Amino acid sequence: MSAQPKGLLPTRRMERVRRWPAWVGVFAAAFDNFAMTPLVRAIATDLKVELAEATAVATAYYLAYGLMQVPWGMASERLGRVTVMRIGMVAGALGSIASVFSTSLDGLLVARFITGAGMAGIVPSVIAWIGDVLPENERPGAAMEMNSVYAIGSASGVLGAGVMADAVGWHLGFGVAGVFALVSLLATTRLFA
Repeated sequence: MSAQPKGLLPTRRMERVRRWPAWVGVFAAAFDNFAMTPLVRAIATDLKVELAEATAVATAYYLAYGLMQVPWGMASERLGRVTVMRIGMVAGALGSIASVFSTSLDGLLVARFITGAGMAGIVPSVIAWIGDVLPENERPGAAMEMNSVYAIGSASGVLGAGVMADAVGWHLGFGVAGVFALVSLLATTRLFA
């Protein structure tokens, strides 16, 4: 078999290898999304604010996440799926790191808004990327893999963030998502065309 010309779809084996950075990004987004709920009480206690005030942190995150769906979709059409994934990973990682170092409710609100806006671009871009790069008969399997990773990230976010909040504080829960987003970003830079 001759080498594929540049720009054509890679071999199936290579495509499987290339998927894992996207799955790590999906895991990061799911973990971060579902870590919010178990961390709210710990945030309220640590920052010495009312629980109702601390829930604004989750509201800021979910508001940004929801508001950015349409802009990310339009951007992925213009800039490309992988570019939008990477931008989302950068914003998600930076917001997560800022969340770790936040010492006030106002700072945390801004950091979580940035994180939500960034993480919102990852999963939809991955879904569109699957549709762009895989033959039709391979898409269901890849979508199933992605959904499995999302489910594992969701469960890990709820359980892991709660355990981390009890053991070492709420900051680490946000840091974990940021680390996964950075790993995914670095891997996509190496493996994605």
